[in-house]
Amino acid sequence: MRKMVLVAAAVMALGASACQSTGYGGGYGASSGGGVAGTRLSSCMRNALIGAGIGAVAGAIQGSENNRGENAAIGAAVGGGGTFAVCKYLDNQQRARIEGAYQNALQNNAPVGMNWVGASSRTYVLNVQRPQPSGQQGCRQVNATLNVNNQGAQQLPTETYCANGAGGWSPVA
Repeated sequence: MRKMVLVAAAVMALGASACQSTGYGGGYGASSGGGVAGTRLSSCMRNALIGAGIGAVAGAIQGSENNRGENAAIGAAVGGGGTFAVCKYLDNQQRARIEGAYQNALQNNAPVGMNWVGASSRTYVLNVQRPQPSGQQGCRQVNATLNVNNQGAQQLPTETYCANGAGGWSPVA
């Protein structure tokens, strides 16, 4: 059992690294074809690793002390896998739509809802909440959920944007 858990954790880590090598991990700003550079949504690899870390901590504190290592490995696999699943569904065009909805919410200081069908016939339902002030002057945080093919809403990474000199909003890394 222990060996199987470790293998599953290793497979999840390799899957997350594939996200980086296939173009889902880096930014995709003006130099790479569209969208807003520097958002967390465009950083799949980092998000999967954060999800794995959170899952590992949650797994380690669950159950008996004798199984903490195994529980942490299972939590890491589940947390990293869930986060990676969002990246798997989103290509650059889908992320550009989401970030466009973020910009719309920021400009109007209002929630935004969108539905669309992607090229792979997947149905996407996006709900962007009303932007909230962040701790920085002139900055706001945006939260959103995405439901793909009615498989349950996934919380997208919280994004922070600050007003820029051009009258728009720029992401804060």
